[in-house]
Amino acid sequence: MIKTITTSRDDSSFDLVIDEVLCFFESEASKNKLSENYIKEELFLNSSDAITTVKEEDKIILFSTLFHRKIFKNSVRCLNRYFKPPQKRNTSSLGRTIDWRQSTAMMLEQQENIARNYDYDIIFFSRELKNREVKDEDSYKKTSCNLIRQNYKPFDRYLLSPRVHLTCDGKSIRNCWQQIIYKKLRDNATLNIESISLKEYREKFVI
Repeated sequence: MIKTITTSRDDSSFDLVIDEVLCFFESEASKNKLSENYIKEELFLNSSDAITTVKEEDKIILFSTLFHRKIFKNSVRCLNRYFKPPQKRNTSSLGRTIDWRQSTAMMLEQQENIARNYDYDIIFFSRELKNREVKDEDSYKKTSCNLIRQNYKPFDRYLLSPRVHLTCDGKSIRNCWQQIIYKKLRDNATLNIESISLKEYREKFVI
């Protein structure tokens, strides 16, 4: 049986989940070369608002966090550090075909509920940008981030920001400026994360 469980930072089992996730990534690192985003110091588990794991037979097969930085103001990032083990791209450890979309949808729903409980106004998902994605406004709308928004039902109420937003503490670092799709958790909410125009982004990092 596959279970999706999101544990908030106020839950008594939060520290146990952190230990479990760290053990999981230590095991994954011994089998696959992982991005530096998945080393202990870059997961930011202790400062996450929530941790979501999808498990099959009590083993993690999918992972992400709900994460907030001060620069996000009253917004919070969902599906942060989203991870699916390479060897489990299509099937489970038991050989079953897994509907990753369904598991991710449940993950997103649970994180949205916790974001509301913590009184955030906006929940967002972001991705880094490639040169070919910032040539003009048309290419900006053809990114994988926006295609997810357009074609994946859980994101159908998300909006694409026309601007590029600062998502980490490094204004001179290109990867800190990312494309954002977001959902208002309150009708009168406004996306206030620092941003620059697409033109400014190109001039700063591409041209």
